[in-house]
Amino acid sequence: MPIIGPTARLIEAGLLIAAGSAAAFAQDMEPRRWTPLPVGASIVTAGYVYTNGNIAFDPLLKVEAATLNTKTWAISILHAFEALGQLARLDAVLPWQHARWKGLLNGEPRELDRRGLADPLIRLSVNFLGPPALDAEPLRAYQAAHPVYTVAGAALAVTLPLGEYQRDKLLNLGQNRFVIRPQIGVVHRRGHWSCELTGSVFLFPDNTHFYPDQLRALNPLFALQGHLVFTATGRRSSEA
Repeated sequence: MPIIGPTARLIEAGLLIAAGSAAAFAQDMEPRRWTPLPVGASIVTAGYVYTNGNIAFDPLLKVEAATLNTKTWAISILHAFEALGQLARLDAVLPWQHARWKGLLNGEPRELDRRGLADPLIRLSVNFLGPPALDAEPLRAYQAAHPVYTVAGAALAVTLPLGEYQRDKLLNLGQNRFVIRPQIGVVHRRGHWSCELTGSVFLFPDNTHFYPDQLRALNPLFALQGHLVFTATGRRSSEA
C-alpha cells in the first residue's frame, strides 16, 4: 500500500487510517448471498457490526500500540427482478459509523473519534445457473420438485465515495475513492442443507487527494468465503 509524498510524518499518521479502512473493507461475510428469491421480492434489513483490533506497523514507523474500534450501523435494501429470463437483484447499503483510533505517535498517546456517514455500496447480481426467474409459488414448486440443485452467479459491487471525508484531516470515515468489487459465487443445495462459496476481488483506484496533496494507492484485495447453511421449513398438507 504505497503512499507517495515527501513528508515522513504524514506517512506515519496516514498509515493509521489506511490500515483502518483496509480492515473495514475486508469484512465480507454474506451467507445466503446467492439463494434464489421470488421475482418482485423487496427486502429491507438493518444491521450492526462491531470491530475491534490491533494495527501492526513497520518498526521503522514511530507508531506503537495502535488500535482501531469501529461501530457500524447499516440499512440494506434489496430488490429481486427478472433479467433476460434469469434472476437478478439490486441491493444498496447505507452505513453510519463511529470509529476511534488510539495509539502512540513518537511515544506520545494519541486518540481520535470520527462519527458520520461511511461510504455506501450498490451492487447488481445475476444468477446464470439454477432456478429461472420465478414468482413465489412457482419458486416453491421448483424447490419441492428439485431437492438437489446448484446455483451460480456473478455480481459487481461499487462502493461510492460519499462518506465523510475532509481533505485537511488525516483520519476519515470515507476513502474518497470508488471501490470496485467483482464477485462470483456458487451454492449447492441438498434438501435442507446448502454449501456456499463466494470469491471477491476489491479494486482500489488511487486517492489523489490524500492529506494534503499526496497520492494514496492500495493493491487489490482478494477474499474467499464459505458457508454451510441449514434451512428449517415447515410442512404443509396438500389435502383440502
